[in-house]
Amino acid sequence: MDLFDDRLAELVSWVKSLDSCPEFDEVRLLDARGVHHGVAARMSLRTSEDFAPRFGDLHARSLPWLNLRAVGLFEGRLIVLLESPADSTSNREEQTQVTLAGPSDAVRQREDWALGNDLHVE
Repeated sequence: MDLFDDRLAELVSWVKSLDSCPEFDEVRLLDARGVHHGVAARMSLRTSEDFAPRFGDLHARSLPWLNLRAVGLFEGRLIVLLESPADSTSNREEQTQVTLAGPSDAVRQREDWALGNDLHVE
């Protein structure tokens, strides 16, 4: 497994271990840069296989950080948002730190973990 697969598997495993986590069928990924005014196009949701090259491209740029954040469920799938700093041209000599984050408390308080007001998929 490569870094992306490892980190995504770690995130999914952690999310599934949360007490209130409903079952989900699959994972779909979304680049935060494709979210405009809290709305993402349904067609921008990607499988991990389709999304891996985007993650690899950003990671290769040696950005200060990348964040994989589980944001909630949509149509029985866990939605994971890839967040990155605004400056995507950084070529530092340091390795990019990849952090993981779970759904907000507001999402976790919903029985179905439906996406919150901060993200809509259309």
